[in-house]
Amino acid sequence: SDQVRNPVAMINLTNDNTQTDRVLGNISATLNIMKGLNYKVNMSVDQSKATRKVTQDAQLSYMTDKGTATINNVELGNSMIENYLTYDFKLSNAHKFNLLAGQSYQKFRIYSYGMTESGFAKSTVDNLNELLLGKSTQAVVSSDITVNELQSFFGRVNYDFQSKYLVSFVMRKDGYSKLVDDNRWGVFPGISAGWVFGKEEFMQKYSDVISFAKLR
Repeated sequence: SDQVRNPVAMINLTNDNTQTDRVLGNISATLNIMKGLNYKVNMSVDQSKATRKVTQDAQLSYMTDKGTATINNVELGNSMIENYLTYDFKLSNAHKFNLLAGQSYQKFRIYSYGMTESGFAKSTVDNLNELLLGKSTQAVVSSDITVNELQSFFGRVNYDFQSKYLVSFVMRKDGYSKLVDDNRWGVFPGISAGWVFGKEEFMQKYSDVISFAKLR
């Protein structure tokens, strides 16, 4: 029956190959503007391309329109840049501050395109190498692209009193282009506190068995 597929014939008369190329890169740099004040930038890219090529010979019994040739490509891109500004300072030895302000931007890109052509009666060549031998008027082509962006702004204040009492406040604003306009941006605050009670006087009698104790 023409509907019965011979596995050996499928192996011998079908070519199906995928090749993927990928490039990764990352770079960062820090600039000391003044004592305690630093600027840092991070940049990264991740680019890849996958190409799948499939040809099926006309001798395969289930081929209704002679041989076929298909080529599909997918390109993926992910790039990001981050900027940080940090400032460390003291007000006497008891009060220590660490301030951070930052921004990040990330872009995602997916681009796919392909073509399928049939009607290859000749079996002595790879169909993809001789596309003019097919029925070009019946070629099926497709393409699609998706681009999304993610951007964030953030800040943090760390306060340290006598290295025993700690407070941290963070705030960030994130935006994602995939969301609808009314919900594209979100604000996320946060606060935390810590107590290094292991440095209190009443803990000194336990210093032989407890080297550090903190409540957060």
